[in-house]
Amino acid sequence: MVFGPEPLRDRLDHMITLDGISLTSSLSVRNLGVTFDQNLSFNSHIKTVSTSAFFHLRNISKIRKLLMQHDAEKLVHAFVPSRLDYCNSLLSGCPNNSLRSPQLIQNAAARVLTGIDHRDHITPVMASLHWLPVKFRIIFKILLLTYKVLRGLAPSYLEELIGANLQSRLARTSFDKNCFQSLTERPHMECAAEMVLPLVCNPGHICITDESLYFQPLNGYPEQVIQIKLQGVRRIYKRRHALRPLGLELFCTENDVCSDIYLKFYSPADRDEVYYHMASFLENHMVEHTAESYMLQWQRGLLSNYQYLLHLNNLADRSSNDLSQYPVFPWIIADYSSVQLGGSTRPEAMPDPPFMYGSHYSSPGYVLFYLVRVGTSHTHNTHTHTIIVNCLSSVLSWYCWTLSTY
Repeated sequence: MVFGPEPLRDRLDHMITLDGISLTSSLSVRNLGVTFDQNLSFNSHIKTVSTSAFFHLRNISKIRKLLMQHDAEKLVHAFVPSRLDYCNSLLSGCPNNSLRSPQLIQNAAARVLTGIDHRDHITPVMASLHWLPVKFRIIFKILLLTYKVLRGLAPSYLEELIGANLQSRLARTSFDKNCFQSLTERPHMECAAEMVLPLVCNPGHICITDESLYFQPLNGYPEQVIQIKLQGVRRIYKRRHALRPLGLELFCTENDVCSDIYLKFYSPADRDEVYYHMASFLENHMVEHTAESYMLQWQRGLLSNYQYLLHLNNLADRSSNDLSQYPVFPWIIADYSSVQLGGSTRPEAMPDPPFMYGSHYSSPGYVLFYLVRVGTSHTHNTHTHTIIVNCLSSVLSWYCWTLSTY
């Protein structure tokens, strides 16, 4: 069969010789129960389906009074809607006049099933049967197949035919330079990034100038634009976020546990460019501290125990904005024989926000994960099970209380 516009088909020779055998092109072919015509209008297929469906519908209408409602539904579904739905995605884009015949079949099937008069309005009946019109059944079929392909639920031969073409909102937006606080500011670079908080990452755009660092979140939370003066930055740390070198954390104070902003970039190159630009500006405005310098200040009494451990956590790539790398402190245990953990997990002199006291493996997520996956053989012991439940309750209470401080 030759496909194409009719004027072009008439110019071609429809006789093909193959191994001495002359073959003539056909006007229509049938493949997997679907009739294809030269114009790909599927009019022949629609006519064939309509004829078959009306034949079965007439036979069902003759015995409808002898059938119970649920039996009639099964019979109608087996012979009419199943035929209309078979390969109906091929009819996408067909004109309404081509779909008129299948729609009449569906309307007649609904009347036979419910027993309403032919003069009654069919739309309420279709709604009561939860039947979509033929045109919308075709759209639903295509959307369902697309969803399955994108979720990896469809056969492989369909996944090879469809590819996701996604364009995020970040790619369609840019930083609004009207948010500059000074008309003399000169932008250095702009890139997409995320502001990391303990429970959420807020996407947006970063713009760094010769005076300030701006972050504009897409959803306008917590502010429409967050501005940090470069002269006010006292500490800057490169961070590993999700085990990748993408994080950057800025502090405008010396001994504060919470940073002013924690940024996650989408590429290490963007992160490093922002870092080096800020570092070159700040090299004359701040003093770089190492673990040895903090230790000397602590030994001389210039730093408290809390401040010293806080700086060590910062140098160890830990942040209060990342629950998987939350700052840790040593356990303080007063009673080793009790079923419940004793001691003080939050000294009175400790400032807000609170810390998770534990080993270098501890974080809220890790502790909860360990407690809920303890082997079932250990939970058979009532005493051990009580300890696990008490520990889990304590950690959950502490975890909820910690998050509420943010």
